[in-house]
Amino acid sequence: MDKNRHIIVGTAGHIDHGKTALIKALTGYDADRLEEEKRRGITIELGFTEFTLPDGSSVGIVDTPGHEKFVKTMVAGAMGMDMVLVVVSGTEGIKEQTREHLHILELLHIQRIIVVMTKIDMISIEQREQRRKEIRDYLAKTIWKDADIVLASSKTREGIEEVIHCIEKVALTVEKKPEDGEFVLPIDRVFSIVGYGTVVTGTLLRGVIDCSTKAMIYPKERAVRIRNIQVHGKDVDKAYAGERVALNLSDMEKKEIKRGSLLARAGSITPSTICNAKVKVDNDDQVSIKNHSKLELLVGTAHMEAKIVLIDQKEVENGESAWVQLQLNTPIAVRAKERFILRNEAAKVTVAGGMIVDPNPAKKYKKGCVDIDALQTLEMGDANALLYEKIVQAGGDFLEITKEQSMVDFSDRVFTLEVNKKIYAISKAYFMQYIDRLDTYFQDFYEKNPYKLGQKQMVIHQQVFRRLKKDLYLALCNRLVEMGKYNVKDDILSLAGHRIVKDERYIRIANQLVNSMQRAQFVFLKLGEIPIDQEDQPYLADVLLCMLQKHTIIRLENDYYTLGSIYKKLLAVSKEQMEIGGKISIDVLREKFGISRKNAKLFFACTDREKVTRFDGFESERTPYIRA
Repeated sequence: MDKNRHIIVGTAGHIDHGKTALIKALTGYDADRLEEEKRRGITIELGFTEFTLPDGSSVGIVDTPGHEKFVKTMVAGAMGMDMVLVVVSGTEGIKEQTREHLHILELLHIQRIIVVMTKIDMISIEQREQRRKEIRDYLAKTIWKDADIVLASSKTREGIEEVIHCIEKVALTVEKKPEDGEFVLPIDRVFSIVGYGTVVTGTLLRGVIDCSTKAMIYPKERAVRIRNIQVHGKDVDKAYAGERVALNLSDMEKKEIKRGSLLARAGSITPSTICNAKVKVDNDDQVSIKNHSKLELLVGTAHMEAKIVLIDQKEVENGESAWVQLQLNTPIAVRAKERFILRNEAAKVTVAGGMIVDPNPAKKYKKGCVDIDALQTLEMGDANALLYEKIVQAGGDFLEITKEQSMVDFSDRVFTLEVNKKIYAISKAYFMQYIDRLDTYFQDFYEKNPYKLGQKQMVIHQQVFRRLKKDLYLALCNRLVEMGKYNVKDDILSLAGHRIVKDERYIRIANQLVNSMQRAQFVFLKLGEIPIDQEDQPYLADVLLCMLQKHTIIRLENDYYTLGSIYKKLLAVSKEQMEIGGKISIDVLREKFGISRKNAKLFFACTDREKVTRFDGFESERTPYIRA
């Protein structure tokens, strides 16, 4: 066996059939850890321990409760199990909880079980064989018709070595869990330790965790820092897929985390209140599922009420399968392919089992809005192909996807945008259509506006991309800037590399503006005071804007203008005087440049706006602007 492979073995069976005693015989550890469990002699919570196989491999053990009231806990324990020891007492045989546990394991598609008949020291050889036959006959009607049946006594240790050998044999058939990709840790226990703080435990289903891992608690979406990692009570630097893991979390109260939460990389999961799924109704009570039925959903280590909305039929009879949408009152963090149980808690009946197919559908079910073919493609496992198909079918609309989906390699066929911590995708073909549309817009725009560098972003939004929400549109603009195709400055979007053509008309208008302001010197002008030919008037604003952007001309206050060179002279003297005396006055500017009080006040208004000076109580004076 690969010693790097980590095996999780669970237990199942009726109350008081000897599950915890068997684990103690295998490991030397008593998995009943609560005082109440000791007092009542039953397992209430999940118990965890480990033992070493003869080949040196470490096997994690999960002891689940057998009492009928604790089925939820038993289902939570089944998460991540590679095989299950189904414990049947030789004195009683298969009982009610034995059947229910086997039923649940079958619905959860647990493929490997070993049946251990316990307490054989209390029955005769003939009774042992009779019980073995009863068990084999029962298994013949299940998916485990060829499962091993081992006879053992935890008291005398008869058969214990055979149980260990059988676990070792079955473990060879377990595929190694993937250590690449995103880590996933369903939380099945939360507790606190004095001096250390909050600890969560669970089976690491995939990936690798170390203390530098950026983790988040879902569905709460609370970022956490991992302080320490233990695997079966030993400090480790890393935990690997398949191991039972305990994580000491910093800055996190126990009450903030509930069993049923999930730990994963920040941004890798999107909690949802709706999930599309395939269910199979399978129970001994002939209970069907009607549309809008409310049942208890047990998925991963979580459980909650769910409304079952039938997609393709009005009622699902016992033995039938159907597509459903699970609608929840609170968000849940689940993944595609995750198995679940539906249970009528009032009647104490396990009604159905199923598989999550689409954990984040776009909207609540309405008749005709769910693509059954797409769900079937997802069910068959080609999730990436279906995701790409969804993105293409969305056309020019950006499709919201998860962080994990955004990491799929689509060979440059998909473009993504991140907006407010959400990720949106669009096919390359439609993305290029957006670029072509914008290129065409600017080609026409520059023909009609030869002296404009670009257009306001919000104007383009309304004229070209009205179907996109504002934040998506701005993210699209930013992506185009990153690609080097466009520039954005002062909310003006322009084609990268575009240069304004300074033709005869442009030069004529620019000269008129410069010459007029040069002659006026420190007497600032409004545009109406500058002689511009009638035929050039339609282009005046565009030429002026170009000159303002290059600071050839400066806009003062109340639509007064001056040359940048004149403004610089006033500014240099003002800064010099403020360095010497801490202020600049109109009298100083008048003495130096002959400027009038009116024009000096226009200049001060501009320097105040540019945060060079500030008003300090006297209209005729300014002091330096003090930056915080």
